[in-house]
Amino acid sequence: MTGPWLVSLQLNLNHPAARRDLADAGAVHRRVMSLVRDDLGDHARSTAAVLYRIEHTRAGIRILAQTGIEPTLANLPDGYAHVPEPRSLHNLLAALQVGTSIAYRITANTSKRLPREYVGSEGKPGQVIALRSPDAIQAWWEQRAARNGLQITSAATTTHDDIRARRVPGTPHAQHAASQFDGQATVTDPEAVVQAIRKGIGRGKSFGCGLLSVALIQ
Repeated sequence: MTGPWLVSLQLNLNHPAARRDLADAGAVHRRVMSLVRDDLGDHARSTAAVLYRIEHTRAGIRILAQTGIEPTLANLPDGYAHVPEPRSLHNLLAALQVGTSIAYRITANTSKRLPREYVGSEGKPGQVIALRSPDAIQAWWEQRAARNGLQITSAATTTHDDIRARRVPGTPHAQHAASQFDGQATVTDPEAVVQAIRKGIGRGKSFGCGLLSVALIQ
């Protein structure tokens, strides 16, 4: 079977490990990384093309994870989550052509890096800052979508609370602005869309941002 693979972890919130993980994006990252083998070196996430996001569904909270290598469920604690059989996205990606209509979802780290010559009140030159205004957030997605082979036809934006990950004691938490985009689009560059699905879009991929999910509109 050829990937990438999609894994849905419908969390059991009565399980203490699930509750602990949800309190710390770093813990969720480590849990998702347990879906792939542990001999991938210092850049395991990018090597295995691991992406994920947390979703609130009618059935509860789930972690939707995508891996570029075949996942294993053996390392998940017993009772941690209900996990259907991982699904290959190979046929979906092969079906993407110029003009294909899709529905999409992505939770993205909506941020920008200030130019080195920047002078102003937003931050220091070269600093990555969060985008907060609705117009800036929407423009961010429209620009990224176009770069990655999509012509947006509709978009609904939901701004989430910042994603936080604990660091070692005495250092500040890592914090990532996050917005969810749902809508429809037309494929203009299939290869670019496939790469965006495989590799993700934007920053914060280790903390639940960047996973682009698409479905064909018949």
